[in-house]
Amino acid sequence: MTIAELGALGEFLGVFVILATLIYLAIQTRQTKRIALTEARRSIANDFNEIWSVLGKDENLTRLIRIAVNDWHALTNNEQMLVHSFFCQLLAHLDGGLSQEETLPELKGNLVAWENNILGLLSCPGGSEWFKTTDYLFESAMVQRLKARLEKPETLPPSWVESMTWWNLEEEDRRVEST
Repeated sequence: MTIAELGALGEFLGVFVILATLIYLAIQTRQTKRIALTEARRSIANDFNEIWSVLGKDENLTRLIRIAVNDWHALTNNEQMLVHSFFCQLLAHLDGGLSQEETLPELKGNLVAWENNILGLLSCPGGSEWFKTTDYLFESAMVQRLKARLEKPETLPPSWVESMTWWNLEEEDRRVEST
């Protein structure tokens, strides 16, 4: 075999090596994307559960949130600050999820569920009042997205107080106004 023939054989085998490498990379890329998607879904679910698990540990915060969603102004400044922190966490985590929406469009279902939850809060009388005074704190794209949905009542999920009766005020939540 001459050097020219060996060179031709090397080129022929090189095509197969390159093809095998491309196939391997395609498989690895698909697996990496699947892993990233699984991790992103897990992260969204963990964030959601972590935020909400606070309520199971702090009955006072739960009571304050119940009061806040019904009447934001019924809270003292210190109470508003506590509830504000909780509400901010909900919106901050939604914003984080939305930042992944373009790179992982498969997350759309998870993000729609989270967004609907937030819209349920913002549809409550107290949630609406809170958001009017704090929307400047959040990413403008997310705020515009939420406001656009809030302007179309037909696209909104039911408010927390309509759909989840545990957010309705209980007798001990009502404050007696002193004259």
